Amino acid sequence: MKKLTLFLLAALTLAAAGCSKNGGADSAFKDREPADVKLFDGTSPQNSALSVYKYDGETEVLYLYDADKEQEIIEYFNNIPLYKANISETDGLQTTPMYALNIIGKEGERTDLTWIGSYCVDETGEVYLADIDTEAVFEKLLSDYPWEDLDIRLAGNHLPNRYYLANRGEWDIKYLNKANELEPRGISFEITAHNGGVITTEITNITNEENGYSEYFSVQALVDGEWYDIPAKEDMAFNDIAWLLPAGKSIEKQYDYSWYGDLPKGTYRLVVEGASAEFDIE
Repeated sequence: MKKLTLFLLAALTLAAAGCSKNGGADSAFKDREPADVKLFDGTSPQNSALSVYKYDGETEVLYLYDADKEQEIIEYFNNIPLYKANISETDGLQTTPMYALNIIGKEGERTDLTWIGSYCVDETGEVYLADIDTEAVFEKLLSDYPWEDLDIRLAGNHLPNRYYLANRGEWDIKYLNKANELEPRGISFEITAHNGGVITTEITNITNEENGYSEYFSVQALVDGEWYDIPAKEDMAFNDIAWLLPAGKSIEKQYDYSWYGDLPKGTYRLVVEGASAEFDIE
């Protein structure tokens, strides 16, 4: 472990404790309850690369494949002083740049940490106030470690834990991407039943030849007259399979959108193969 690297990271922590962006120890941390947690508890650098996200209008993702250097970063973040906080405290904060760290643990579970200012949101939605200058620490990490495989995601904000940032009982469009214009691919459908998180549809092949549809679907929300892609609460996975439907024929199909968690009251649409049907959450 490089002593110089650890010294620099420790220096950033000490500087933040004395002159925090949140106002210093006498204001931001006064009367707060300490959080006795380790942000990277149970993670395994030997089994997973560490990824870092930086969002500033677009999302840049980089990966670290050196287990020893991953462990240095993990130990640093595990020793940051943390205090209990609430997601509502991030309201009104400047939201860029934001940062995130992601790694898979020993049992395959994922650790996702998303940072807004000095507030950290974990993969369960718990929020902590960290006694660091977040931007200084992350920029130091980005410059001092051998990150590889730059991935620029131009579609917008792909930070982990976006569900918890965007969904507070109503959608916060700061954390949402506007939906692309829909282009139906030879099918139409209507919703015939809606029971809890399960939607029953009748899908129709509107072409003059055999056509297919896949398992994939998405849900979008109508906010202030605009459609937005909404983040799922849980990782979504679909079977890579196409179902064939003869020309002009229809079939019943159910979609379980429980991956999206508790949806706030509003108007939504289910999107399948570029076609859509609206439904309401009361």
